[in-house]
Amino acid sequence: MDFATQNIVISFIEGYQNYISPYNGFCCAHRALHHGASCSEWAKHAIKKAGVSAAFPLIIRRFKACNAAHKQLILLSKNKEDDNENMDKDYNPFTDKEDVACCLGAWPCLPISS
Repeated sequence: MDFATQNIVISFIEGYQNYISPYNGFCCAHRALHHGASCSEWAKHAIKKAGVSAAFPLIIRRFKACNAAHKQLILLSKNKEDDNENMDKDYNPFTDKEDVACCLGAWPCLPISS
């Protein structure tokens, strides 16, 4: 694919990042678990570096890794909840400073603690 197609795809990703992602109530599980770039930012970089056609299978692999990270965060959250059964009922593992403060599933999106 040519440079124009690459720019169009990148523009769509940037539109997603600016207008959809901030309001969808979720954040990238891969970024939350591994503290790197979000999947959309990673995809943008891959497209800029390799082009749309070459980046596509890499992006699919990244989305699969993100799905695995999501499952791992859910498991970590469940384990933390089990460990803290006797704690205050308002305990939320995604707001605890030592935990990943990122939303998954039905939890509201929260900023990542620093």
